[in-house]
Amino acid sequence: MAQSGQIKKNLELKFIKRLIVFVMLALASTSVLRFFLNRNFNSDRIVIDDDGSAHVIGKEIPPSPAVSNPKRSKSQNKQESKSSDDSYKEAMAFIEAGDYQSAKERLEAIIKDNPDHLKALTELGMVYLIDLRQPDMALPLFEKVISTDPTNQLVVNELIGVYEELGRQEEGIGFLQGLMEKNPENSAVSLGLGQIFLGQNRTGDAIPYLEKSIQYGTQPDYVYMDLGDAYSKQGQREKAIDVYRQAVDMADRRLVDSSSDQGLKQINEDMLQRNLLNYARELGNFGRYDEATQALQRIIQQSPNHQGALAEMKRFQALKRGG
Repeated sequence: MAQSGQIKKNLELKFIKRLIVFVMLALASTSVLRFFLNRNFNSDRIVIDDDGSAHVIGKEIPPSPAVSNPKRSKSQNKQESKSSDDSYKEAMAFIEAGDYQSAKERLEAIIKDNPDHLKALTELGMVYLIDLRQPDMALPLFEKVISTDPTNQLVVNELIGVYEELGRQEEGIGFLQGLMEKNPENSAVSLGLGQIFLGQNRTGDAIPYLEKSIQYGTQPDYVYMDLGDAYSKQGQREKAIDVYRQAVDMADRRLVDSSSDQGLKQINEDMLQRNLLNYARELGNFGRYDEATQALQRIIQQSPNHQGALAEMKRFQALKRGG
């Protein structure tokens, strides 16, 4: 029973992490937003406009530009871009109507004509992954996108999930490390490698990549929390405390930014409490009981019946008394 409870907590945390990334990067890609909403909510929450933009939960999302082939003339690229954009809109309309086979055929035609059309590659990968339940077919498409645009963190995240689903993590590590050799300062790929290693409980291998992802890019607080967990497991308590504190500060700021959206506010409150609990535990393990108690009190003020915080508070009070 305890094991099933932990599995549920892990799944909840994974969902929250994914949501944070999607909220942060939502304006970058219509297709990944459709993917997230289709998997977790309802597809009718996205409306694709004639210009390729979308309205999602009241927010406008600009279309991502297609990649033109530099070997072709400007007039050819312009004509093909218009044609492929029209075909792309038709493919999106098929998806919204639930006609995934027609959407697949339309996207495949776009890619045949322009192999570097990133929107079509991404969307076709999403169709295979979500709608047709064929992750093995999505894999090479996502790899193509990342090979062309290794900064696309959303697709990196989905690529990692596909590797894990197919049990091909070692293949994924090799692919991503190859990209890192070409661009050692790539934060998205660094984070991807860190997450794969964490999934395999290889915390020592994960740490340098998580550190690089923070050094070379702007990451959400859960990445700091993951790094803090890795430091803690490796016995690097002072580093863990420092990173957990940064995660708490970031979660605090994100909570303030989301104060006008009740749904996001609730999610951010949950993430803040997770960060505070990890921070408090590490402080307590280091013997800094007063600071740990202050962090726990913040959780209890928000959620008076928070079982984790109450249990840690009781434990620290006993340790402080020498019990």
